Amino acid sequence: MELKFYFVRHGKTLFNLKGRMQGWCDSPLLDEGIQQAENVASALRNVPFNRAYCSTSERAWDTAKEICKYHDIPLILTKGLKEFSFGALDGARKEEVLDSPFFDDWSSEGGETNT
Repeated sequence: MELKFYFVRHGKTLFNLKGRMQGWCDSPLLDEGIQQAENVASALRNVPFNRAYCSTSERAWDTAKEICKYHDIPLILTKGLKEFSFGALDGARKEEVLDSPFFDDWSSEGGETNT
């Protein structure tokens, strides 16, 4: 029996548009992101699925719900698929964080490390 996994990233969000760090904090899908979710759902509508797993982030949940509209399968939410936590930097402007010479060596208060 062949086992296949399909990984789908969420559609475009408000934080994606504004260039903000988006880890555990949530930002809604834009109209463009909803259209992206509908497009991938349509492309996968004839692909057989046994189940679907999704992070507990609203952006991922909204994307996965679109895909599951074409399939009579459970959508299983799991925290284990959540994005990296940026802690106090969630929502910060990306260029301010990523351009820091210290970014690879530290984590923000309440955030995860890169190791």
